[in-house]
Amino acid sequence: MSKKKKRNLPPYLRLVGSSRDSRSVTLSFKFSLKAYARLEEIKARAQSASNAGLIQDALRTFDFILDLRDEGKSLQIVSKDGDKEHVEIIF
Repeated sequence: MSKKKKRNLPPYLRLVGSSRDSRSVTLSFKFSLKAYARLEEIKARAQSASNAGLIQDALRTFDFILDLRDEGKSLQIVSKDGDKEHVEIIF
C-alpha cells in the first residue's frame, strides 16, 4: 500500500477543506471590499462564470508570464495599426 503525499501549501494559503478521494482543495481568501469589487469587475469583463474559474485563468496567465521570463523572453503589445510596444513586467 502506497502512502499519499502530504499537501504542502504555501504559508499564505490556509487550507479550509479537502477530501482524501478528491483531487481538489478548498481555499478561503480574505479580500477588502475594494479588492472584491475589483475582482467582480474583472470577472464580468472576462465573462467568467465563477471566482474559482477566474482565479484559475489568472494563475495560468501568471504561470505563462513566469515561463517567458525564465526563458529570457518578453512581451510585446501590437496595436491595431501595427505600432509595437515592448512590455516589461516586474515583480
